Amino acid sequence: MDLPSIIQIVLAIILLVSMVATYFSSKTWQIAQVVLVFLILLASAAYWYLAAATLKLHQSHRDQVARLEEEVRDYEQKIAALATGTDDESVRSALSLDGVDLESDGVRQLKLAIAKLTLDRGRVWHECQAQDIGRDGSATIVIEKPAPHAISAEAILFIFEEGPVDEGAKYLGEFKVAAADEGSIQVQPVAPATKEQVDKLSGSELPWVLYEVMPIDRHDIFADMDEETLAAMLPEASVPEYLKDGQEAEADDPPDRVIENRYVRELRDYEYQFAEVDKLEALLAADIERIKADSLRLKDALEKVKKNVTTRGVEKGKLDTDLASFVREHDLVAAHRAAVARQYTILQRLVATTLQNNRRLVARLAQAQLDAAQAIDRRTGQISATAPALGQVVRP
Repeated sequence: MDLPSIIQIVLAIILLVSMVATYFSSKTWQIAQVVLVFLILLASAAYWYLAAATLKLHQSHRDQVARLEEEVRDYEQKIAALATGTDDESVRSALSLDGVDLESDGVRQLKLAIAKLTLDRGRVWHECQAQDIGRDGSATIVIEKPAPHAISAEAILFIFEEGPVDEGAKYLGEFKVAAADEGSIQVQPVAPATKEQVDKLSGSELPWVLYEVMPIDRHDIFADMDEETLAAMLPEASVPEYLKDGQEAEADDPPDRVIENRYVRELRDYEYQFAEVDKLEALLAADIERIKADSLRLKDALEKVKKNVTTRGVEKGKLDTDLASFVREHDLVAAHRAAVARQYTILQRLVATTLQNNRRLVARLAQAQLDAAQAIDRRTGQISATAPALGQVVRP
């Protein structure tokens, strides 16, 4: 039995005794005195009752306050442990009963660790939705969290599809923020986008994740992955190198890849390599377009050649016909020439015979002329002998 209950019992006994005393005193006291004493007794009883109730209430509240203060101290201790960490096993056990498995580090240390881990990563925006993808690779990206997104114009972002690589998530490219509104941004590719890159953007069905800094390669990221997981993420030729990373070095390993007798793979500069891949892809796309254009030109040229072959075939047919005519004409000409040659031979013989006859006739004519001249000379000589006499007769 507690103290307030005992007090209440004692007050009840005193009140009962006082009432009995007052009753017996009424035989000698005046009525007014009896009533006054009785009221005083009632008031005293009420006072003592209220005093006892107040004491009990104070006692109850003091116990509750003490319990709450103890709980507050426990919670403050737990909060301090969560904030800064603790090695006190009793505190860690008490937290484990509350469903909190606390290591030695607290929120402050974990925040510092997270800050160290994300120092090289920069800001990241998850679960972004792409809209209005243009033919040049431009797009509008809706960002719900955080609000506001705090991305400014002219910023450079590296965009990936949200999700694991082995489930099809891909790197989409490096983009520049052309404009930034509340809840959304407009981006454009840093390098001119090829048709294949635009098709990849348009065909993306996963949410996008935006990185302020290209994620860096670290050894610990792939340290606990098995061969099957790595094969789903990496090119087949690179899997052995990642599996060997951190393992005991072998005798034929390059010296620059061995640290403290452990093989250490070369870390990749993803930003540089992705940029080089984009350049190579752009060059290949240009080569493909050039080859396509050359192919079209060659097809046109081939069609023209085919048409020329057909035309030349027709011309050849005509020329073959002409050639046959020419051959026939040549044969006729040759036959005519042969006939002419025979006639020429005959004419030559006739001419030769005629010439011989002419020579004989000329010789005969010359002899006749010579004989005539000699005859004339003889006659002229006879006349010359008689000429002086004649001259004398006729001179005046």
